[in-house]
Amino acid sequence: MKTKENFLYDNQKDEYIIKLKEKKYWWLLWFLLLLLPLLLLIKFDKNVKFLTINSDTNKALENTNVKFTYNKRDFINLEKISFFSDKKIILKDTSNAEGFAEFNNISYSLYQLLFFSSEETSVVATNECYMSDSLKPQFGSLKNDIETKIGLNQRTYSFDFLIVDADDDEELPDATIIAKLLDENVKKSWKDSSDVAGIVILKDMPYCSDVLIIARKYGYENDTIEAPVKNLYGELKPNRVLKLRPIKKMVKFVIKDLRTKHAISNAKASLIVDGKTIETVRTNINGRATLPGEGMFKEVHILKEITIHAKKAFYHDSSLITIVDKFLKLDIKDRIIYLRPKKQNLTLRNVVGSNGISGVKNDITINGSRRSTPEYSNGSGIFIVAGLYPTDKISVTASKHSYQPNSHTVNNRGVSNLASGSQSNRDIPLSKTPPPPPPPPPPPPPKGNVLPCDKPQKSGGFGITENIHSLGGKKSFTVHWDMVSVPDRLIVYCGAGSSRKKLYDTNVKVRGKGSRTFSCSQGYITIKIIGGGILTHWKYKIDCR
Repeated sequence: MKTKENFLYDNQKDEYIIKLKEKKYWWLLWFLLLLLPLLLLIKFDKNVKFLTINSDTNKALENTNVKFTYNKRDFINLEKISFFSDKKIILKDTSNAEGFAEFNNISYSLYQLLFFSSEETSVVATNECYMSDSLKPQFGSLKNDIETKIGLNQRTYSFDFLIVDADDDEELPDATIIAKLLDENVKKSWKDSSDVAGIVILKDMPYCSDVLIIARKYGYENDTIEAPVKNLYGELKPNRVLKLRPIKKMVKFVIKDLRTKHAISNAKASLIVDGKTIETVRTNINGRATLPGEGMFKEVHILKEITIHAKKAFYHDSSLITIVDKFLKLDIKDRIIYLRPKKQNLTLRNVVGSNGISGVKNDITINGSRRSTPEYSNGSGIFIVAGLYPTDKISVTASKHSYQPNSHTVNNRGVSNLASGSQSNRDIPLSKTPPPPPPPPPPPPPKGNVLPCDKPQKSGGFGITENIHSLGGKKSFTVHWDMVSVPDRLIVYCGAGSSRKKLYDTNVKVRGKGSRTFSCSQGYITIKIIGGGILTHWKYKIDCR
């Protein structure tokens, strides 16, 4: 060991004491502290794959749009010279024929691997007929070239159907609607009855299926709709209206409130012939009801005497005794049965803007107790809550399909307060629910010269050559190339123009022959060759199938 001091040996001395100076290693700690930030800048990359499958059958789904979102985190952003940077990355791809969507060369740093490996990403997959929930796998759980499955369920929508009388377009309550899918492999059906507004709501109908819908009611001829579910989109009228033609003859009448002369919806009326109740019906939103006469009930002759017995909660019963033939000769405005209310009535109105809206279901709560029977607004938007005392507290929840519900306008309000003032004091406004957006339109055809799918391209040379080929209605194709001895680079795109998506890239210039098969539903593909030198010579051919 070297020292800074020299000493001489002396025979007179028995021993020597040598002191060594201790070395300091603090500089090594500083070096490691300076090296740590550089280590955090080390970059990695991985290929992230997702497999889109049908959740019901576990079969792969091709041509499915996959959106992958994650946060890219760097200890130092060298572009902006900032520390602890966080950038949201959104990547999109379309699954191939095997159902795979791939996002290659996703770069991340050692800093992200150490501190943000458990951070959630977001993956959503959709196509015209299917959609997935939003998956949130951790960034670190996405392994290189190991696929993550995304289960997609069928897109389903709920539709309201209107059932009306074909003669006068009056809404028909208590009509039966039966619907079934026409796909032999899917056994699914619906059955329901129309409410007093003539409305039936069928839920969870698969978007990419054909459906047969049959509407029927006693005393009417059936009506049907047979169409793809996607064609049912749009306004209720005329897309989803079923018109039932009445079987003649029929007895029609109106039930009204004796005091206000307003039509009463959801009142019950019974046809009594020879002391026997033949049929019981409910009035629709305009207070009208239909009862079968000759032709439906053969034992009822048009000269028979009939009794129509009408009743509704909080009203006194009322009966009309008449001869069918005589009654049918009266104008509909004179065929009225009045019900006398038992207590104070409150006339409320459902409105959109300043206009009344019909067929709204109004659930009524009086003094904290909910009534078992809702009230439906008539053609003017009016509905009547009968059997009230001035000191009662009333709450109303108004709802109708395709509208936002309202439960705040009339909420524990006094009857006497509501009854005072103009009708606007008793209006319950609703707002329209926006319809679902239509599916996106298909991409436009590309501009410029379009080559047939199977036309070979050869003798390409130096520079960039880019050709557009039509798939001719095919969904898959194979590219065969020969770069000969001078290396060239090949890039394959699905589609043309700005909307095209890269399917394959040799990434570097290659020699010799090669081939690869792809799937594309855009109708067109783009082949791009980057020549490797002035003396380069290449060719390729496409097989579509």
